[in-house]
Amino acid sequence: MKNKVFKLLNIVAWIGEIYFVLMSIFYLIFLVAAVITPGTQGWIRQMMITPFFKVSNGPSAWMVIAVALIADIVMIVIVHYLQKMIVNLNQEKYFEQDNLQLLQRLLATVGIYTILNWGNVLLICVTGEFAKADQLSSEWVASSWNALIFLAIIYIIYLVFKSGLKLQQESDTFI
Repeated sequence: MKNKVFKLLNIVAWIGEIYFVLMSIFYLIFLVAAVITPGTQGWIRQMMITPFFKVSNGPSAWMVIAVALIADIVMIVIVHYLQKMIVNLNQEKYFEQDNLQLLQRLLATVGIYTILNWGNVLLICVTGEFAKADQLSSEWVASSWNALIFLAIIYIIYLVFKSGLKLQQESDTFI
């Protein structure tokens, strides 16, 4: 049963990684098209920007897309760390230094992702008017709480693994 759960988690992680790679390519194409072909800017703005918020004319819209691209790249790294952790746990490698390092990296990248998302919302607030202000602000508040809770959970798991690693090392030296 445990193997099936780990296989399912690994498949979900692969799907997530593919999704974020595709989204990163999507954002990159839009950024390159906007820079290379000035005529596409109106079309890109209409497709990607206007449905969510009204951004003033200028480079600010492209900064929003650039931050979203960076956030997606960070998500690829997060999912990659999760995959490595799933593989280690499936191989019954629990309290090892590798897992502790993966949790440290996961904590750092989730923190970076959270800051990028906050920065993106702040950038949107500074550069334009929201078309759907109530919806975006309520989603942002919920997402911020979710991110902070997720960071706290990762930190607690990190502390548990750190204590477990210490106990494992003490046990290994005692025997």
